[in-house]
Amino acid sequence: MIKDTASKKSLKGKRGKKVSVYTTMCRANLSLLESVIRQLCWVEKTLSTDRTKCDIVWVGQNIDTIRSSENLTGLLPKCRVNRFEKMTELCNKALFTQIIMRMQRWFPEEFNFYPRSYLLPADSKAAAACCKAKNTTLIIKPDVGSEGNGIYLAHRPSDIRRDHRCNRLCLAVAQEYISDTLLLDGFKFDLRLYVLVTSLEPLQIYLYNDGLVRLATQKYEKPTALNAGCAFMHLTNSTLNKQNKKKYGVGANEEDPENPTTGSKRRLGELWKLLKSERIDAAVVWEGIKALV
Repeated sequence: MIKDTASKKSLKGKRGKKVSVYTTMCRANLSLLESVIRQLCWVEKTLSTDRTKCDIVWVGQNIDTIRSSENLTGLLPKCRVNRFEKMTELCNKALFTQIIMRMQRWFPEEFNFYPRSYLLPADSKAAAACCKAKNTTLIIKPDVGSEGNGIYLAHRPSDIRRDHRCNRLCLAVAQEYISDTLLLDGFKFDLRLYVLVTSLEPLQIYLYNDGLVRLATQKYEKPTALNAGCAFMHLTNSTLNKQNKKKYGVGANEEDPENPTTGSKRRLGELWKLLKSERIDAAVVWEGIKALV
């Protein structure tokens, strides 16, 4: 079950009791969590003796790494932890791609949204053959990379990089690059949407009805051997594009690069305006996104 949702007001436990949150294992996002707790009029708990009495235990790391320790034992039956187990299988690109490719074999029509993919180094010969025979550009992403680090385009088989330390291909995912893409003001873009999964059995998902449109900072051209190395053209990661200081946000308001309607990071409504101008039904697109989620 998936629901659209906007922000909600304060929540309380049974009989008006304030919800208690154990934050000691929160790590990097502690300040944000504390701000939310205050806004919701909840109660923050930090003592080790509080852990087994709280309504929520907030974990700032992979839960699989601490499941075997005593940190998550003795919790109350009603206690909720903010993470699900086995999330690394979704966060690591290679593992996630293996899962999707397996599902494609079982349910080809339901999983045809995922581009043709190759796992490196295992599928290196097939990836090179695809790149050569079909004159296809591949986008190659390291397994555990983030913020655009290590992502590059391979226009020719010889472009597929090896680890200089061992002269072997790095663990990565190679995918056919979608070159004929919809543009916003001439720039390539992607979407950052926010999804909350509150239950697996039964499955319950909330999709926030707003989000971000993240733009590249160099006008888009279809990939060639000459421009394949232009990360600011082909990649949309905000952290990466902020390095293009002269162009980040340029084109509308240089003093406000993250203006929600004109900058390099915009509100989702700007995409709906674009689709409307192209006579594309935004409602149909949104329903497709919900189905994908």
